[in-house]
Amino acid sequence: HIPRPKNAFILFRCDYVKRRTKSKSGDGASVSKRAGEEWRKLPASEKARYHARAEEEKRRHRIRYPDYAYKPQR
Repeated sequence: HIPRPKNAFILFRCDYVKRRTKSKSGDGASVSKRAGEEWRKLPASEKARYHARAEEEKRRHRIRYPDYAYKPQR
């Protein structure tokens, strides 16, 4: 199984969870909800950093898996 590259929000959520696990954290759903709220409040310049990281991850993913094509299974 080849994992899909992470998008900008997923990268933000990973960082958000790392920052929050040092303090009290709730269940995964509530952490995701708070991360979504924080993402919407984030200035465009901060979001641009995550979008750039996502593009870099997509570029590395294309190099590592050149024949990859997303094919969801039902």
